[in-house]
Amino acid sequence: MNYSKIFLSRIDVALIEFMNYHNLIEGFLLQEEIKLGQSYDVNANIELLEGEEEYPIRHANHLEDSYVEMNSMISVNYPHNFRSFFFIQLISFVEYELRRICEFHYYSNSGGVGPMEDWRSDYLGNAKNYLKESANIKIDDLNPEWGFIKTAKEIRNKFVHHHCKIMRSDVQWKNIEMFIRNKHSINFRESGMIIEISRKRSNEIEEFTIILSGKEVNEELLRNVQSLFKKLLKMEIL
Repeated sequence: MNYSKIFLSRIDVALIEFMNYHNLIEGFLLQEEIKLGQSYDVNANIELLEGEEEYPIRHANHLEDSYVEMNSMISVNYPHNFRSFFFIQLISFVEYELRRICEFHYYSNSGGVGPMEDWRSDYLGNAKNYLKESANIKIDDLNPEWGFIKTAKEIRNKFVHHHCKIMRSDVQWKNIEMFIRNKHSINFRESGMIIEISRKRSNEIEEFTIILSGKEVNEELLRNVQSLFKKLLKMEIL
């Protein structure tokens, strides 16, 4: 029996569910942003208040400020919260499936309890070591997908353990900076403003918040995850 095909089929179904979920929520967020824009018209609000004798402009300004605040929540904060949660879920899925593949390989070839019982953290690193040493897999053959997911895991750790914060002095800074520099849908934020990493002013900042400002980075992560498992399981290690 070709267990590699069984594993790949199950993983493909799970990734389709991930994509459907992603598209549903992204579509909803976009519709909410459009609805908010359509519901607010500062000139119309001023006209409605023209009959009032007291502070029409001040009230219109208050409505405008409320709109700006709500627009920031709907167009930046809420999407980032969903995207970072989705990002975390997907990396966890990769780690879980890699562990299952390594476990199945070990049980099929050796039997008994394998070294995966000792995996307490860094599942990706442990999977790399196992695939290289026990399954004779060259990790370079799994690139560029493996490298992409490795950097994505470092970003995931910043989301989970550091509330999306990264310091210029962090060990992962250079790798994550290069990753973000080449993406249009993931940015650094400082003092509430999204900035381009290429600006000279960014060299003076020590701490950044990583913001997922577009859906494309999760779509790219999904493609890399799917491609990684196809490459690995076509090697028929199971």
